[in-house]
Amino acid sequence: MAQTLVPLIGDIEKLEASLDRFDDIYTLAFTKVFTSKFGLAKPDVDFIVGTLKMMADEGVDFTLFFRRISYDLPIDDLFENASTAQEWLSDWQKRTLPETVGKMKTANPVFIPRNHRVEAALEAANQGDFAPFEKLHEVLSNPFTEQPEHAEYETPPTDDERVLATFCGT
Repeated sequence: MAQTLVPLIGDIEKLEASLDRFDDIYTLAFTKVFTSKFGLAKPDVDFIVGTLKMMADEGVDFTLFFRRISYDLPIDDLFENASTAQEWLSDWQKRTLPETVGKMKTANPVFIPRNHRVEAALEAANQGDFAPFEKLHEVLSNPFTEQPEHAEYETPPTDDERVLATFCGT
């Protein structure tokens, strides 16, 4: 990467020195974001990384998981093994404080632009119907606010709604 910037900056050693700092800067930012998302009382990289791996292994929907723990909602049904959810929940509760958990709602959106919703809005727009896009825009204008009337926008796609290819422009 540094070599591509040499024509603009000219000093490859300076660029490489900057890139050498990337891992530390990334780890600090990653830890800060996920400490907030998990509502942890103190940073814990091993817990964060272990949880993310567990979520991947269990097929847990990332957004729903964080939304539910932020609002003290059940998570068992997100996991292939409910016992894994209960073990994790017990461990997580030991690492949080009421004030850190209370701030989680500002770190975890209720709504995200899920690919199947974006794809449906694009398909309709290509047919001249902008209503799905306008509805999606309305919901996503307040992603951290519960909107019970738009609960269907929280859910992941069903098997027949899965988008298997996305494009940079979306």
